Amino acid sequence: MFLFDREHSHQALTHKYYELLDVPPNASVGDIKVKFKKKAMVYHPDKGGDPAKFALLREAYEVLSDPKKRRFYDQHGDAGLEHLQETAQPRRRAATSSIVMTLPLSEFYTGIEKKMPYSQTVICMNCAGKGSRSTISCTNCSGTGMAETTYRVGPMILQNRGTCGVCSGSGESFSLSNRCTECLGKRVVRVQKELDICIKPGTPTGHRITFADAADQEPGHDTGDLVVVLQEEPHAVFRRVGDDLITSVSVSLSAALCGDPSSFELLDDQVITIQPPLDYIIKPGTIGSIPGKGMPCYEQDGRGTLYLKFKIVFPDHLPPRSRQLVKLILPEVGENTKPSSSEVVTWTVASPEDLPRTRHQEEAGVRFFSPGEDEIEGCRHQ
Repeated sequence: MFLFDREHSHQALTHKYYELLDVPPNASVGDIKVKFKKKAMVYHPDKGGDPAKFALLREAYEVLSDPKKRRFYDQHGDAGLEHLQETAQPRRRAATSSIVMTLPLSEFYTGIEKKMPYSQTVICMNCAGKGSRSTISCTNCSGTGMAETTYRVGPMILQNRGTCGVCSGSGESFSLSNRCTECLGKRVVRVQKELDICIKPGTPTGHRITFADAADQEPGHDTGDLVVVLQEEPHAVFRRVGDDLITSVSVSLSAALCGDPSSFELLDDQVITIQPPLDYIIKPGTIGSIPGKGMPCYEQDGRGTLYLKFKIVFPDHLPPRSRQLVKLILPEVGENTKPSSSEVVTWTVASPEDLPRTRHQEEAGVRFFSPGEDEIEGCRHQ
């Protein structure tokens, strides 16, 4: 006789599990299964039901569908539940899993709410994760869910105790003829679901969003969490560095010399006009900065800086008269007079790949940079 029997012997036994499933104490296992399935369809969280109520229904079904547990429950009532929980094998928590969600940079810039489809393994409701209409105690582990395996390491024979490989730790087994028609004895089924993803403006790449109890379910385990990792797609125009944005801007030679304004489109399709400083001549490799036009600062006020790396587009041809006008307008750089005896040599256009490189440079994959190209990395720290 257990201690709780003496403590509650003067009280009438109560059996809330029968009331939860709405079945009489003499109900068959088949009747209990039918009632559980009907109520599970109502209270299952995926159907909009109460998770706490569904957990109680599963607990009641697990006890009443097991002949050994039911016999103990009928004898000791609700007062014996604590003893049943103490003697049962502790439930382990399933591992946390993660999936990657790739988004365009514009959605990190503006923020967005969207649904993400994914598939989840869930406990089969048809058999409540048992895999069969009827089960027996697993002969490999004697119903404990734990079994010893013997293996040889050199001259030694070792034993290891772990989860039973026959029943996957459930302590129950069944014949193929009695296996569940929905999960085919696997105890779980695969279902398609959706996650509500909220990306706030300026959310950093690599940000992790945790959904509690949304990972794949395993019989006998508490469900683990699902982590969604946000990643950016490479953008054709902008490159993100923290809260800052870097982009290249091509301007004509006349605009670079005269300081003409030009239109520029941001990641939210807003068009702004960019204007160089007064009387400033844009040179190849010039870098401009516009504070407050970069990425939104995540969960803070303000925005980062937009860096503009200017490229000068030179004309392919100038008419002779235009050449004369350019010479009159632009100052000469250095001394162009030549001794009468100097040799006149015309150079041809070459590419960076034509330049000679040492064997060390070849092995290291060294490439040549245009003026100012390697300066951009230091902009954020200035």
